[in-house]
Amino acid sequence: MMGWMHETGRGAEQDFAKAITFYEKGDKVGYTDSTTNLGRLKRSGSGTEKDIAGAAALYEKSCDLDLARGCAELADILVDESASLGGESALKKAGTFVEKAFRLDPRDTFTISLRGHMLLNGLGLEKDEKAAAEAFKLAGELGYGFAWRRYA
Repeated sequence: MMGWMHETGRGAEQDFAKAITFYEKGDKVGYTDSTTNLGRLKRSGSGTEKDIAGAAALYEKSCDLDLARGCAELADILVDESASLGGESALKKAGTFVEKAFRLDPRDTFTISLRGHMLLNGLGLEKDEKAAAEAFKLAGELGYGFAWRRYA
């Protein structure tokens, strides 16, 4: 919680260095949300040097511990960085991770929308426009406004 407070500036002064310190402590004791949040900061370069490989490793660690968000974030990196991370093999892995994320938390709007994007474009999943539309519709119904624009 302290990491998030320092990351966002809600309830504490925004200080990415302190957020990283708290997230690292949480990661060391197995708190998977801290692991995933630390990965997000490494991916964006907030308070630290941008480190896509390091972020991917943290997301994979939290995914291995069955945190859906870690699996979805890992899939997202593999899609976004597929050219530098192995092309088609990276996309295939992304498909595996987004499906695991969806099984773990079928109501997470980020996962559902990412899965819809992957289905729509055949990125790591077999292209299926009908299934993509259903995913965007579900994400929209769950409150993810961007998904409604994709569904429409």
